[in-house]
Amino acid sequence: PYPVPQTPIVLTIGAGADTAVNASTAKFFTLILTKNTNLVFSNLLSGMTIDVILTQNATGGWITTSTGATIVGTINTTPNIYTWLRCCKVDTITLINVVANFTF
Repeated sequence: PYPVPQTPIVLTIGAGADTAVNASTAKFFTLILTKNTNLVFSNLLSGMTIDVILTQNATGGWITTSTGATIVGTINTTPNIYTWLRCCKVDTITLINVVANFTF
């Protein structure tokens, strides 16, 4: 429904293992997991959809949760595996769908 942005926004894992995803800055984000993290979305309006690519680092085993959202599917925690998440908001419900787990 929208063109893929030329450059993804690189997320970093914040204090307390929360990672803020500001939906007003882009529709495509990347995050390399170096510890367990909790995704927190801001400015995600009803009808918006964004993509997040998570990458497990060489250690792997990092768990991803999300406060205020429901994750549908299983995020692979194997080292160096990528997980594509599609996040959307319908009315007041934020859903995170695991689209695919993959390697390059």
